[in-house]
Amino acid sequence: MADPTQQLQQMLNNAESSFGGLNSAGQQLASALLQAAKAGNTQTNAATATSQSLAQLTARSASVEAGFTTIGGALVGLVGQATNLTAGIYGADKAFTSVIPTVDAMASVLGKMTTGLGELVSSFKIFKFALGKAPEGFAKILNAGLDIVTNILKFQLETSQKVADQFISAAKVGALFGGSITRMAEVAADARIPIQTLVKVITANADSLSKLGLGQEKGAAVVSAYTRKIFDSDRSLRILYGSFEELSVGVTSYLTSQAQLGISATQDYEKTKAATIDYLYRQKELTAITGKSVELSRREEEARRNQLDYNLKLSRLGTTARANVEEGMAIAGKVFGSEGVKYAEEYFATGGKVVTKASLAFQATQEVAAGAIANMLGGVDQSSEGFRTLTASILQDVAPAMKAFAQDREYDSTINRAANNSILAMSTSVASAFQSAIPFIENIGTLFKTLEAERANMKKGPLDKPTIAFTDAQNQLLINQSEIDKTVLKNMESIGETLRLMHSLQLGFIGLNDKANELLNKIIKGEIGLDFEDLVTGLGQSIFKNIQEAARRSERGAATPDATPTPNARPVTPTTPNSTTPDATPIPDTRSVSQSEPDPIVTAAMQSEIDRLNREVLAMRNTPPPVNGENTDLQKSMLAELQDHTSQLSRIRDALA
Repeated sequence: MADPTQQLQQMLNNAESSFGGLNSAGQQLASALLQAAKAGNTQTNAATATSQSLAQLTARSASVEAGFTTIGGALVGLVGQATNLTAGIYGADKAFTSVIPTVDAMASVLGKMTTGLGELVSSFKIFKFALGKAPEGFAKILNAGLDIVTNILKFQLETSQKVADQFISAAKVGALFGGSITRMAEVAADARIPIQTLVKVITANADSLSKLGLGQEKGAAVVSAYTRKIFDSDRSLRILYGSFEELSVGVTSYLTSQAQLGISATQDYEKTKAATIDYLYRQKELTAITGKSVELSRREEEARRNQLDYNLKLSRLGTTARANVEEGMAIAGKVFGSEGVKYAEEYFATGGKVVTKASLAFQATQEVAAGAIANMLGGVDQSSEGFRTLTASILQDVAPAMKAFAQDREYDSTINRAANNSILAMSTSVASAFQSAIPFIENIGTLFKTLEAERANMKKGPLDKPTIAFTDAQNQLLINQSEIDKTVLKNMESIGETLRLMHSLQLGFIGLNDKANELLNKIIKGEIGLDFEDLVTGLGQSIFKNIQEAARRSERGAATPDATPTPNARPVTPTTPNSTTPDATPIPDTRSVSQSEPDPIVTAAMQSEIDRLNREVLAMRNTPPPVNGENTDLQKSMLAELQDHTSQLSRIRDALA
């Protein structure tokens, strides 16, 4: 497939060879928009190619300014665009995208202008021959080029705004990046992830990152680095968590749980990575066991770790033992209810010496449940497989007794409805939880074996092609997004000139809208009697002056980084070659740019036609008027038409020269 840039260049070259171009306010408008793309677009040469080619066409073009001003319909549309643009940018709150309405308005006006000019000049005759459809074809080519340029400009503005918004989002949750968008991009590049992914990691884990004690920026960098390594090395976790951001939430959760124990996320990288992977699998398995989401399980465990004695006891255990304790607490809640998990937490924290009234009552009245919990927590030092085997055995051993206990509590439950006794309430609560957990207990051994087998299989990596395709696509997406980041950041380095040009054009449109409002008020009051189309033509000319000035400033690089647009909303008077301002140098006529040599054959033919017309004018003037005075008006009309043709040809000859 051909490169769009090359296709555009070829179209423009064809246009040059078939038609010399149009020198009009419409061309100056085109130059402004195309120069904007040239100023801001550094990642592609499409806009530059368009700008250079159109500049060459303009340099050799014929002068049809007078014809252009008769296109009243297009100028009426220009006033409408000014109104729409003014409404569109009013109240805009984003620096980059606020000028997108200007791009749309420019493209719309240019499309109408070039089409109208093409139709106008197609009917213009020269050397007794019509130019035919060449100008219309040129207008189509120009409009196609404008579509490309407009899309380039919108890409620059929209993507730049996204990066700026992401920086602001990260800063809101404490990732300051030294006030530098570039530094944010560098952190993302170091982790080999897109900027938007880095910011999602920060915003999704803002509270947890603050607990790592590294600051949001460094914490995000550490989490992203761990996540990227796991994302690359374990396809199964990639698909289990669904995206890089979700996987990062699990990684942050584990690193935060370590921080609660006083263990830094930057210590022993390989050991921490292995433990994180085990944690990520077990979190998903806990969801399968308990039916609770990963987030809910994490919050419950975090709340338990807020108790000093629980946390200190946990910190003395190894990585696997800590994971077994967490799983044991989750199973206690599943089987024995809220009363059971509270007892399990206190039993572990106090080393079996419970002290609260509620736990002492549980131990005294729920002997079977309390004994099962003690036996489970006594085996946490085993491997995960050993702990699960022990847990299944303990629960299945106590199942008959607990089932009988639940049936015996029916009468106590009835009494508790009226008595509201705490002891009876606890007994009926435990019995109810166990009654619901009987199917789970009966199948717990099989469930554990299934989870162990599935994890072993997943660690080998997904074997089916659809899963592999999905995991690979996820990684490729990160790569592609990261490459786009490079382009966007390069754009942002030079987009300042584009923005200054767009804001200058905005002022022209706003000024045009201002004049249109004045005109409307005069019409309503009956204070004006001139032809409306003439007034609209004047309005159009007022904006073109500002647009020409903006285009010339952009071509000369007159605007400086510190330049600010004038607060006056009316169109700016263009700088003339003989005038200077504090922030602008004299501007030469744009026709002097890339001026080519005139075609001697065309010039000679044109001069011959001018001489012939002049002879006809002279002969007509020397012809005596009719005796009876008839046909005098017709003769005057023919003479005026010949003189007009001569003047038009002279202007064209001068432009080509």
